[in-house]
Amino acid sequence: GEAEKYPLGSGILFTYPQIATIAGVQGLLVYALASALPLLIFGALGPIIRRKCPEGFVLTEWTRQRYGAVAGLFLSICTLLTMFLYMVAELSALQQIVTLLTGLNGLPVVIVECAVTTIYTSLGGFKVSFITDNIQGVMVLGLIIMGVIAVGVETDIDRSLIDKSGYLKPSLLGWQLIYILPVAILTNDFFLSGFWMRTFASRTDRDLWIGVSLASVGVLIILTLLGVGGLLAAWSGAYTIGDEENGSLAFFLLLEKLPAWVVGVILVMTISLSTAAFDSFQSAMISTGSNDFFRNKLNIWIIRGCVVVMIFPVVVVALRSPDILQIFLISDLVSAAVVPCLVIGLSEKFYWYRGFDFVVGGLGGILTIFLFGLVYYDGDVTMAGKLLLLEGGLYGNDWSAFGAFVAAPFGGLLWAFAACGLRIAFLWVMAKVKGHRFDALDRPIPRQASRSGVFDEHDGEAVLEQNVEAGSKGKVRRVAWYLNEKVGAGLIDRVQVEAARLWKVLTAVVGINFLHCASHALQPTCSKSRQPRIYTLRISLQTAIMQMPDMPVNVPIDDPNADTEWNDILRKHGVIPEKPPSPTPMIQEAISRARELAHENRLEGKDLEELAELEDVEDDDFLDSYRQKRMAELSAITNASVYNQVYHVQKPDYSRDVTEASRKAHVLVLLTSSEGMNTESRVLIEVWRELARKYGDVKFCQMRADLCIEGYPDRNTPTVLVYREGDIKRQVVTLKELNGPRTGVRDLEELLVHVGAVKRGDARMKKKEGEEDANTSNIRQGNTTGDDEDSDWD
Repeated sequence: GEAEKYPLGSGILFTYPQIATIAGVQGLLVYALASALPLLIFGALGPIIRRKCPEGFVLTEWTRQRYGAVAGLFLSICTLLTMFLYMVAELSALQQIVTLLTGLNGLPVVIVECAVTTIYTSLGGFKVSFITDNIQGVMVLGLIIMGVIAVGVETDIDRSLIDKSGYLKPSLLGWQLIYILPVAILTNDFFLSGFWMRTFASRTDRDLWIGVSLASVGVLIILTLLGVGGLLAAWSGAYTIGDEENGSLAFFLLLEKLPAWVVGVILVMTISLSTAAFDSFQSAMISTGSNDFFRNKLNIWIIRGCVVVMIFPVVVVALRSPDILQIFLISDLVSAAVVPCLVIGLSEKFYWYRGFDFVVGGLGGILTIFLFGLVYYDGDVTMAGKLLLLEGGLYGNDWSAFGAFVAAPFGGLLWAFAACGLRIAFLWVMAKVKGHRFDALDRPIPRQASRSGVFDEHDGEAVLEQNVEAGSKGKVRRVAWYLNEKVGAGLIDRVQVEAARLWKVLTAVVGINFLHCASHALQPTCSKSRQPRIYTLRISLQTAIMQMPDMPVNVPIDDPNADTEWNDILRKHGVIPEKPPSPTPMIQEAISRARELAHENRLEGKDLEELAELEDVEDDDFLDSYRQKRMAELSAITNASVYNQVYHVQKPDYSRDVTEASRKAHVLVLLTSSEGMNTESRVLIEVWRELARKYGDVKFCQMRADLCIEGYPDRNTPTVLVYREGDIKRQVVTLKELNGPRTGVRDLEELLVHVGAVKRGDARMKKKEGEEDANTSNIRQGNTTGDDEDSDWD
């Protein structure tokens, strides 16, 4: 149920008490609510994005699918920038805590934390981050308990300071924060890859909602209690009211009154808290960099090396950035400009909205902040530039920060729609100039394929547009239909007819007053591959109905089906329909032909042993021809059978052993569970061995899922990936699509036939009676027939 966990790093020990010392109770409650409630957005949008992009595990994957590669890279850069700033804030907070509580230089502690988190994150991957998240929660509760002890035992509240502080009264900044903080934090959460990883990893939508709901309540309580520490520090005199430079230290000024051994425990807990948050950002940065920039084709250790190199500037910037709240606000400002332009694509109504519009809108939102600064500061370029970094923070009782957070989202949306309008206008002009069809407002082709670029068989017959307009008098009908390249069929009013016959009817029966078939009417939507092409034929028809009174004529007809001379005359002039031919000759001919084919093909599908048993029954020459045919097929299969075993793939060799190998033959990859109790994985491993021995012309590979894809959910195993020509053609997640735990060789053989790896009727598909059932039964009972040394569970 815990699908979401908030990154409660040591930075929260600074920011929430600080906001309490600046904006009082009003600001603290707004900040806590604005931090907790946006987590619910993952419960609302998570299922939508997972349905639109089931293979993704971060938001950038859906962005790439919806907007294209350039937009995906743009969002990836924004995401990495956000995580960079969060890492800076975490290390800066840790360095200040160590210095404040011990009086020592905090740099060595920062360096040790970076080294330790890098080592165990590299070895354990994202799973270690989940474990440290649990430690993180324990440490936060411990710090709250320590704070309660400090208040109850060592803290004396000076009631005169309560009225003097003004923290119980609303303020201008407090009212501004009601808008600023929800916009800032809600949009910034979209950039946190750790949130999206947990969203995609949730078992069900219900589990996701339970997780985000519990997380929201827990985060609200924890952050409010921590922020109250700032109020108590001011009211007890530990913090000097009005000392804005030390407002971020209010919580620790309160804890200084505790004994030295308690301060030591608090220091250890704080470092643990910081470490748990820092490794989450490292893991998310590694996953984002590997997936978004290199499509998981670059060795993961190279990505981790890049993250290690980037830690050096993180440390340098952290030591020079004492204001933690300002660091968060910078990342919030970027997200406020970009995210509103991004989420437009979630609506099907904005299908004409493209990646170019999103990128221009995001950059335009940031530019709008600068333009607002120029206006607000009377043309002062320096002050406008500082507004981009919010160097004034939230301290000043002016409208600069509020205006920046208004300019970012609304300016970004204006830029996005302006770019969209200009793009569509440009495409319209180019279509007119070059004589092409204007298709910028066409709906995209609906696809059911799980991977982009893969066409389903029915794509060639997809009808994308159908528009019929009819008037009461002198009917005007506009019909649009699509022709398949091979079939040549059209769709009119949802009735499928042959295109040739349709044309004859239109030209012979209907009075065509206007016919327009533009030179661009036939335009293939796919031409670089051998996938089905969709050709567009647009014809505008205007039919006229003569306004004449009805004149009934009585025509004597005794029997319209009789063979009389009068009926022949009526049929000739179309008064009565032609007499349908008798179906008897056609039925007799079809039966005769079926018998001939059945006799000719009676030996199809029989192997050499079965053909040998028919020597006394069948004609020798006829039997010998089938025997030679079968031997030729077996010879071809033998020559192509170069694999005949299961290949255990390592991640560094994945591209060579799988992707490149699929250019020569079909490659099937089995991703198994990392836990030995997964029955479906055990069933499929045994079937995998038998298939590898049986079909040597197909390469069967095997790999643990968590070693192939870091953080891959174990509940999705076993997963079968079918590669051909360097791309995934089919994927099967768990055995639900097949036969569940009863899946056997025959089920996988059907999959091989479906993907084209094996031809239907292949002699190898025959099995001895009961052999497969016995093998599968042994697996369910815990008995495997393979060699123990090849088992993944040892």
